[in-house]
Amino acid sequence: LAANLELEGFMPDHLNFVGYFAQRAAHLRKIATSERVIHLPTRTERWHVTRGPFVHDKTKDVFERKTYKRLIQAFNADKAAIDDWISYVNANLPAGVNLCVERFEWIQLEGLGESLRSQVGKEVDDALRVEEMTLGPRSGTPTTESEIDVNSGGSLERREGRPLSFEEDVRMRAEAFIRRHSTSKPAK
Repeated sequence: LAANLELEGFMPDHLNFVGYFAQRAAHLRKIATSERVIHLPTRTERWHVTRGPFVHDKTKDVFERKTYKRLIQAFNADKAAIDDWISYVNANLPAGVNLCVERFEWIQLEGLGESLRSQVGKEVDDALRVEEMTLGPRSGTPTTESEIDVNSGGSLERREGRPLSFEEDVRMRAEAFIRRHSTSKPAK
């Protein structure tokens, strides 16, 4: 997604025409857009006004204003093409139609992934330590792969001190539960 082009106005015919015009302009600039103009919900505002202060106090006039919205999404386009398209549509916009643009830019994050991974790893370790301090160690289940019994699965790669993933922890707890309950029942 490269940009959202939102059209807003009081006359739906004008919005449909401008939406078609914007899609056609994007197509001529080789910008992929949504297949159709997306109709967003209509906002209806009503005002009740009394006709007069004395005799006509019980009668009211109702005024209503409907605001229509249309959305066009642009995909896989560079910033220059999007800027050119938006400026062209904005220059040819008829009176009574507002244009709101939301742009999305994708940038390459270099080196940020490793720092985020290390920060999240530290937070997880801290949360596990706090859990063990408040609730005590987990009963009957290993917390690291070095504590796993060799006969319990054997297919896991063993690393000293690494906490188990969620799936490994659930599997180990289920196996321990099955072992506990299968030995307690008498065989028939």
